[in-house]
Amino acid sequence: MTMDELFNHITHIIASPHTTITEHDKRRAVQVFLAFDEYMIDVDVDEGRCDVSDKVDFTSYAEKILDELEGK
Repeated sequence: MTMDELFNHITHIIASPHTTITEHDKRRAVQVFLAFDEYMIDVDVDEGRCDVSDKVDFTSYAEKILDELEGK
């Protein structure tokens, strides 16, 4: 699954039971991505690992989506 597919999947879950995706739904999905990123960073630091958060960057992806939503 790509990052885009994951984001779309989370956005559809948040929008459910509605089928129309709104900007508000996307902003909420961004918040979920940021929470995942924070969790992964904390787990890596607490357990002395750094391999996972180096490969998966939810924050950069979330910033990209926010820029799109804000027309940047």
